[in-house]
Amino acid sequence: MKVIKVISIILVALLIIGFIAGKAAGISLLALNAHDSIYTEDGLALKGYDVVALFNDQGAVEGSENFQTEWMDATWQFANEENLNAFQVNREKYIPAAGGHCAFAVGKGFAAPGDPQYAYKAENGNVYLFSNQEVMDDAMSTIDQVIRDTDINWEK
Repeated sequence: MKVIKVISIILVALLIIGFIAGKAAGISLLALNAHDSIYTEDGLALKGYDVVALFNDQGAVEGSENFQTEWMDATWQFANEENLNAFQVNREKYIPAAGGHCAFAVGKGFAAPGDPQYAYKAENGNVYLFSNQEVMDDAMSTIDQVIRDTDINWEK
């Protein structure tokens, strides 16, 4: 009986350590709802990249402090005034899938940081971010399924 109690305590401790380590790495279970609705790093939405540029096929363009706005508890930066104005007119249009979290991770039930340098614009017009090139390459082989899983899991 004493052995079972010790094992139980160790398992609980390991679970707690796992959750803390995951949170430190920016990874959490979607079911726990411990993630932000928009991926931020140091208060900057999408690491300070210009989200409008992602949607307008300009690629990953770093934003500027000269063109920024606050929304959804994050600072959004843009490369130019035109992109800032476009965002302010229709903010919802420019929110990447899963709030900018890694689409592959969200499809698997986790929230992990997405990186605008690894963005995929789908036929549905939405932009899906991935955490790195390797993850993006893996996802591309089954991109339709990844998109479905991401969209379903993010809506829950």
